[in-house]
Amino acid sequence: MSGFFHWVSVGALPLASAMVGFLIIHGLDERGTEESAGIDGKTLLICGLVVVVCSLQLAGQPAIDPLWLQYFLLVGTALVAGAVARYVLGRLSTRHH
Repeated sequence: MSGFFHWVSVGALPLASAMVGFLIIHGLDERGTEESAGIDGKTLLICGLVVVVCSLQLAGQPAIDPLWLQYFLLVGTALVAGAVARYVLGRLSTRHH
């Protein structure tokens, strides 16, 4: 069963990290507007908890060796990708208005 959770963590960690990056940029970009009321801290907190739990799951049995590379790829790169995706989507949506 631990093998199942291991591979779920490999998939969930970058997705949750990307969502955290997306939500942070969304919060900064939409601060003080009506659209910002739809996203609250609970979503960011839940995604952050998923990142922590998946990170702990993968710490004991790394999917990528060395361990620093695993976290660079699955957390750092995904976090930046989510932030860039939100920034690009935000700029594209304001261009059409």
